[in-house]
Amino acid sequence: MKEQFLNPINTAIRFGIVALAFLTPLFFLPITSEFYQFNKQALVVVATSILLVLWGVKMGIEGKMRIVRTPIDLPLLLFALAVILSTIFSVDRYVSIAGFYPRFHGGLVSVLAYVVLYFIAVSNLNKQVWSLVVWAIIASGVVAALLGVVNFFGYNLISVTWAKSRTWTPLGNVTSLSLYLSLVVPLALGALVTAKNRSLQIVFLVAAVVMLLPIFLFKVVGAIIALALGLLFASVFLTRVQVGKETKAYLGVFAAALGLVAIVALIPSFQNTFLKPLLADKKQNLNITPDKILPLDSAWRISTQAVGQRPFFGVGPGTFAYSFTALKGAELNGEDYWNLRFDLSGNEYLTLLSSVGIVGLVGFALVLLMLARTLLTFNYRSERVAQNPMSVFLFSSLVVFIIGIFFQDTTTAIWVFFVILAAASFTYLRDARVKNVEEVDVRFVALREGGVQFAPVSSRDRDSTLGTGFTIVGVAAFLLILYFGLPVYQAEMAYQKALLASTADKAADTRKSLLDAIAKNPNRDTYRRSLVVLDRLIATNLSQKADKTDQDNRNIAGLVSEAVAQGTRVTGYVGAGLNNFSIRREAGTSPLNVANWEALSGVLSSLQLEGENRQRNAANNINVASQAVALDPRNPILHETLGNILLNNNLLDAAIQSYERAITVRPAYTSAHYNLANALKRKGGSEARVVLELETTLQLLPQDSTDRDRVTSELEEAQADFNQATTSATQK
Repeated sequence: MKEQFLNPINTAIRFGIVALAFLTPLFFLPITSEFYQFNKQALVVVATSILLVLWGVKMGIEGKMRIVRTPIDLPLLLFALAVILSTIFSVDRYVSIAGFYPRFHGGLVSVLAYVVLYFIAVSNLNKQVWSLVVWAIIASGVVAALLGVVNFFGYNLISVTWAKSRTWTPLGNVTSLSLYLSLVVPLALGALVTAKNRSLQIVFLVAAVVMLLPIFLFKVVGAIIALALGLLFASVFLTRVQVGKETKAYLGVFAAALGLVAIVALIPSFQNTFLKPLLADKKQNLNITPDKILPLDSAWRISTQAVGQRPFFGVGPGTFAYSFTALKGAELNGEDYWNLRFDLSGNEYLTLLSSVGIVGLVGFALVLLMLARTLLTFNYRSERVAQNPMSVFLFSSLVVFIIGIFFQDTTTAIWVFFVILAAASFTYLRDARVKNVEEVDVRFVALREGGVQFAPVSSRDRDSTLGTGFTIVGVAAFLLILYFGLPVYQAEMAYQKALLASTADKAADTRKSLLDAIAKNPNRDTYRRSLVVLDRLIATNLSQKADKTDQDNRNIAGLVSEAVAQGTRVTGYVGAGLNNFSIRREAGTSPLNVANWEALSGVLSSLQLEGENRQRNAANNINVASQAVALDPRNPILHETLGNILLNNNLLDAAIQSYERAITVRPAYTSAHYNLANALKRKGGSEARVVLELETTLQLLPQDSTDRDRVTSELEEAQADFNQATTSATQK
């Protein structure tokens, strides 16, 4: 009777893992504001919670809690605990729980989902199913690779605007695609080596070659280096494996294909001969510029400074963006990076160091170390490796992961791949009877004996307490995810409607959808900040009407009032006079996000007030702009903005200092030189400096700039003023 329930549950769990392995890289939905990472996160969290419920029900029916113990259990739990504690002490708790918008990956919810998924997978996969998991990963990789290649050459299979870019991929960007495929290629080779059927071997050979193409076409250096080193390790250990002549021939074909693809994709003359003619638009540049990532030296300085301030648990999961703005160096104010903000370090280890601290990074490193040690020991010392060649390629894929995330941050698809790779590896090693990888029953015992005991698997002993308790935990987790997660997802759908309405210039529909998003998820500052910007824009357009009605004036007042209210909500700003304010935290408040202070400052700058109201607004605006500068002290735009506010309020000396600071952090900042000249001219007595700043402005302006004539005219006037002042001084 019991088997009638257990068999379908086991099947559902195992094939649920297979489906998740296949779907995660490819899954996306255009119904939310972020198509890729958010929807992958939703898929993984919901699927993991369902699998957890099924596993709990299985334990309840069996009357026992049966798990597979592995060497990474404790390190993984240590890492999860560090993330939990880091979230509790985070500088922005909501961001640490849900993740930084719009990536979401890296928050507490996502990390716990990955950890739970690992324990579900490693305790439920068996010898028959783990190979299906590998096949599903390979199939998914081939689909992603083909989409990447087709889009690279300009042939769009999905005929919508957002999918017509040559860099479009369901993984979100070509950097993630390249690393993901580099991880999957060794598994395809492992499947080739272990396959008994010649036709299957050819299929896996073709799959491996297809996945090579986008890796080299997009020229993501980190992924190429990681793949090369991973394959190098595989080639070293393959000498200990029994491989037939035909299989060796297939591996030789792959090696030749690898060399050929690399030559054609990387050498310009071969590119123009073989690849250029394949482009749909022959006028397009064959090479694609990848997304910019933070330089390693800058990422190192920012992360080490952040962890220096909060060493044990970091500043909180998902909060690297705050560390970046606060701690970035002046070297990033060169031409390539000065107007960019990064919410990831470009190196997973440094991102973890900043966000979850030394404890979290050590936990993660121990997970990698123990998994690598187990696979390495088996491949190097065990005689059984000769009959288990897949272990070589599992280790090869792990090497690619360890090296690849040094060059870039992880994504949802890459983390899901890693936890399933780890689970599949231990399932494989358990079947090979590797020490320290075993299936055990968990039982309650007396506290003096440790509280919990891991006993050898037994079909007789039953302890329904743990099984039933685990069922309750699984169901509770699923219900909590539905209760909190459904409004979050609905809010993202509403926000996407707002973005689409905004694109179509439908201001009323945009505002309605933004209010709907805020109502469903009041904790996300992004929605409120967007409403601030929208209200300001609508109010500005209304105020420019030539024949405003009383209703127009009431609408303007209402929009401005709402914008100020939402701006103070997202920043937490409570003003009490110039240089005197406090921050109040409530739902939707994110005071460390400099973009929130910029939005509020923009609204305050647009207000047209008189008398005491004008003085009060000026004090508030100076406070808000100053706080933005404090959060991002090496941003020349913010220094200039503060200078403009001070100049408009006739605080000339302070304005001059702000412009000078803008120039200090970025000497090539053209408008700061021009505004400094204007402030110096208004103050008087610095004619030589006015000339110098205008000359610098003219030197920095592009030759085709329409502003050159105006600046030239002002420079001539300034030189005349300087000559007159010099003559007057000489005569005296």
